Amino acid sequence: MPQVIDFPTLGGDRAQLPDYVRVAKELPAAGEPFKEFRARLRAAKIWDRERPIVPLRFLGAGGATVVPSKFMQALAAARNDDEVNQAVLGRLWELNPILFKTIFELFSQRPYGKDEIYKFLGSHAFRGTVPSRPALEAWIQLAVTTGLVKAVGIAITPGPSTERWAKKVGELSMDELLAEDAPLADPAIPDDAVPAEPAASAPQAITSEPTAQVIAQVTTSAGGAPLPPALRHLIEAASLASPRGRARPVPPSRFAGGFSDEIKAETGERLAAWWREVKPSTHGFTPQDFALDPEAWVEGADEVLYRVAVAAALAFRLDTDRNGVLAAFKALEQAGVLGDL
Repeated sequence: MPQVIDFPTLGGDRAQLPDYVRVAKELPAAGEPFKEFRARLRAAKIWDRERPIVPLRFLGAGGATVVPSKFMQALAAARNDDEVNQAVLGRLWELNPILFKTIFELFSQRPYGKDEIYKFLGSHAFRGTVPSRPALEAWIQLAVTTGLVKAVGIAITPGPSTERWAKKVGELSMDELLAEDAPLADPAIPDDAVPAEPAASAPQAITSEPTAQVIAQVTTSAGGAPLPPALRHLIEAASLASPRGRARPVPPSRFAGGFSDEIKAETGERLAAWWREVKPSTHGFTPQDFALDPEAWVEGADEVLYRVAVAAALAFRLDTDRNGVLAAFKALEQAGVLGDL
């Protein structure tokens, strides 16, 4: 079963559902060119310029010639609002039955707040792909609009359509759904339908002058006194090449659905590549310098906090370099001061 986690918004009420129905009814059975279909979606305010794949995937439409999908045929054949609702709910189930079943079973037990639902989805108890918070809001909006749930304050409860979906949701176990997990092929968007992006020019290096000016300002306090020795090495950062402007900028539209794992991984790779290149010298302190390790937190958290406080006091109060701080800390430890909490 697919696990689609991006859903279109309906503008906050039911008003846009008839637009989806009208688009489905007006699309010729033989299909029409993609550009004409896109113009139809734009007129209905369904087209999402930043995320075109979202409405196309929801409708199941794409390709050079767009023909009505099964979902669009169901919308076109709907005789009343109830049949429209059931067609939309059927599409939500088809796109992500794991998410559908999980949320359904939650609000069937008791009223569930949106924050509670998202917290559950982010826990180990949820075995599916976690959507972004905006995507969950869009899913719940569709569920409310179609009568699957009712909004009661900040919570959702069973709605008029809950009972008729209970049997279908209960027929399949989560293990069965996960065993059949398979991605849904995205609709194709013709190349000539996507506005050409300007040719990417070589990224221009950003000068280090602004960085140097900022660092020069923060290396002294408001009263003109120098910062503690533990922070004076920051002046060396002015000579480091900037991490900005080293690759093609990321389009803001990629953040529309939140910070996905892909975005996080790409950001981490860019920072790691920059860090490997500049290879800055390290003057900072490490936990090992003060005999701190993960087991210490378990065995004596109070002593660990005491050691951290003493280390911070030495680093920021003692007018000496790193070696002087470590020597002072070692002397206190040998004198038994650190153990006398």
